[in-house]
Amino acid sequence: MLGAGGLGSPALLYLAAAGIGTIGIVDGDDVEPSNLQRQIVHGQADVGRPKVVSAAESIAAIAPATIVVQHSERLDHGNARALISGYDLVIDGTDNFPTRFLVNDVSAELGKPLVWASVLRFDAQLSVFWATPPAGSGVAGVQLRDLFPNPPAEGEVPSCAEAGVLGALCGQVGSLMATEAIKLIAGIGAPLIGRVLVIDALSGRFTEVPLVGGDPEGHARAAREATASALTAAGAGTEPAPVSAWPTLSAGELVSRLAARAHGADDFIVLDVREPGEHAESAVPGSLLLPLDQLRSPEGLASIPRDVPLVLHCAQGPRARSAAAALAADGFTDLTLLEGGIIAWDAAVAEGSAPGSGEKWSTQWSGTWSPEWSLEARSLTVVGPEDGQARPRDHARHGGHADAASARPVAEHLDWILAQLPILEPVRVPLDHALGLALTEPVTSATDTPPFDNSAMDGYAVRRADLLAAGPGSPIVLPVVADLAAGTAQNPRIDAGQVARIMTGAPIPDGADAVVPIEDTDRGIDRVGILRAPEPAAHIRRAGSDAAAGDTVLRAGTTLWPTRIAAAASAGRAELLVHPAPRVAVISTGDELIVPGTPARRGQIPDSNSYLLAAAVAQAGGVVHRIGAVRDNEESLRTVLDSLIGTVDAIILSGGVSVGAYDVVKAVLAPLGIWFGPVRMQPGKPQGFGRLPAAGTGSSTGTASTNAGAGANDSRIGNRSATGDTVAAGSEAPGPIVFALPGNPVSAFVSFEAFVRPALLFMGGHGTITRPMVTGTVARGWSSPAGRQQYMPVVCERRGHETLVWPATSGGSGSHLVAGLGQAEGLAIVTEDCDTVAEGDLLPVMLVI
Repeated sequence: MLGAGGLGSPALLYLAAAGIGTIGIVDGDDVEPSNLQRQIVHGQADVGRPKVVSAAESIAAIAPATIVVQHSERLDHGNARALISGYDLVIDGTDNFPTRFLVNDVSAELGKPLVWASVLRFDAQLSVFWATPPAGSGVAGVQLRDLFPNPPAEGEVPSCAEAGVLGALCGQVGSLMATEAIKLIAGIGAPLIGRVLVIDALSGRFTEVPLVGGDPEGHARAAREATASALTAAGAGTEPAPVSAWPTLSAGELVSRLAARAHGADDFIVLDVREPGEHAESAVPGSLLLPLDQLRSPEGLASIPRDVPLVLHCAQGPRARSAAAALAADGFTDLTLLEGGIIAWDAAVAEGSAPGSGEKWSTQWSGTWSPEWSLEARSLTVVGPEDGQARPRDHARHGGHADAASARPVAEHLDWILAQLPILEPVRVPLDHALGLALTEPVTSATDTPPFDNSAMDGYAVRRADLLAAGPGSPIVLPVVADLAAGTAQNPRIDAGQVARIMTGAPIPDGADAVVPIEDTDRGIDRVGILRAPEPAAHIRRAGSDAAAGDTVLRAGTTLWPTRIAAAASAGRAELLVHPAPRVAVISTGDELIVPGTPARRGQIPDSNSYLLAAAVAQAGGVVHRIGAVRDNEESLRTVLDSLIGTVDAIILSGGVSVGAYDVVKAVLAPLGIWFGPVRMQPGKPQGFGRLPAAGTGSSTGTASTNAGAGANDSRIGNRSATGDTVAAGSEAPGPIVFALPGNPVSAFVSFEAFVRPALLFMGGHGTITRPMVTGTVARGWSSPAGRQQYMPVVCERRGHETLVWPATSGGSGSHLVAGLGQAEGLAIVTEDCDTVAEGDLLPVMLVI
């Protein structure tokens, strides 16, 4: 929240009351008595105190669980990027034009949504700016400079102090800003993106004005010029480095520094900003655990020494960068990021070049091992394994409960998967083969659309001045000198006292300035009686009114649905450069599986998984090769897998991934480097993921062959490798990505939705890889296993403004209840710390239909 004044006051209170977990407030002013009529977050007793302190206390009184990060400073070009980068959404309640444009420019640069409003006297404007909204959201990018390209000159617009402002209007608009923020956070409704709400408080009228995005490159250039000018005026001379440009060090460099620290030659703190469960599984030895949300709090910032250099890391980097921004905003200066995060560190541990800590690794220490480290831990000396190699976790050492302790959180597992995926190389396809694929380059209009002025109605092209006296009782009769159909190349001249009959889509003839619909005439052929004068330019579609030549019609990353293909065609494009659809083989495993519809003996069941997962792949836009059931036989599975290398981009297997005696999937794939382990979710705890070696490398049996049937006939793709290149039979190609999912149908489906579907969309270059989410009100409760994030298949029913949800299965949350799964329209997500879902609870629900 930028500004704790008239707009910020109500917005802060309603956001806190709504349960927003962390709110940062940026304001360098003190509370003044003259402002209290509109700044309701403060009181008389707060006069003279910093606004951020007063606002934080008011929030604590109504929402004590909300973390308020106080930035008692003015936003300027020196700190704007660092402050804004640490948050997910920006609300602009500032009171001067240079700051407002700075907020817009930085938010646009960082891709942050910006809730904006302006109030003066009795009038207000409200909108949401988002320069780069998620691809597939259906909204185009827009920012403040599309509404006001440049700030007004100093003194051109009166300030609130000069013109005044109605305090109650500030309350009304600030509440609407909170509403827009909540809509964005919850993913509900239609935010005011591309629309400006105009409020006239004196008349009580609300009107809406459409706003179309303009020139992003021009806006960025104006922003850079404004920044350079401001920094030059301040004596800085040059623009600061981007917020992402923090110093980094590799895992190997950190190992050297750890060794130097152990000998007193270096001193620093390794700060792990992940969650406790992630830290317990694997950590940099001697690291201090301080989760990002806690770090951002005043208590968290106060707990970190300011005189010791900090090395920050998370799983891969995003949370560490946010932590660095928050620390820099609080005055910390010596900040370095571990390149690649804990994933890069774990890779070094696996190679034997770095020591490991946590349940994932068995490591010797000269101090006492503890899964959570304090500041004192940085003085411990780290000694690697005796043989120089990291060893897998020892189940017996941890009492046989290593799986529970080391299970990955769902979000971390998905992040880990996405970090290892290739994005398929672009291919050029004709329009009729582009459905569902993702653009890799923007589509611009080759010409004005429409390319000429044309009629929007069947009727008569006229000169309006000839018809001003026309009326139902006194028609004006004029000669028809031309008959124009859609597609005609004729261009007759319409002189005074003449008309032309015209059909929808036909070019407007020279001299005509309006079209009279046929319903307002006597429908004459040679002469026509016109019963009503048209409005100026009535029913004329102007050239370029849809898109001007050079306009961006579709942005890169856009998923090509039918309407977007039509837009590309209208722009003059016959082919599009797209990421191809992933080719995916689907395999189910188990001796008990039979083809549906065939007689079953005792112990046999129909194979539903291969059909379930094949349909899910197709729904996600993949090209499916359903292999069906493979027996619990290692040689059979190896043969099938060898046949797929070089012909598909991904393989999905279900079954055989747990700890059973006949889990052949794990037995075949684990020696090839495929990871298997638990994820803290229910259902779907056992998971496997990795990439098979390339063709010709002896990945399993050493007799890899090709399977021309796997996607080879798909005209969108052809026979290509995982990188999009054409591959000759028998040549070496990157091995396919492998997803090994549990065998129970509900577990397989939930695992697909949580991990595989986002991964396939990511590989296909789509900007949006998540399902739509709604907030569901629980109509009938259930239980959830503590310590695991539950995905409950639910029925969803819309009643008024509320979505009611209840379990789709009557038999509980069992992962075998496939008949009940067929009734599910969503997956209700229950957090790890909840073991009872009660009627009336509000839950996020992932829609799956």
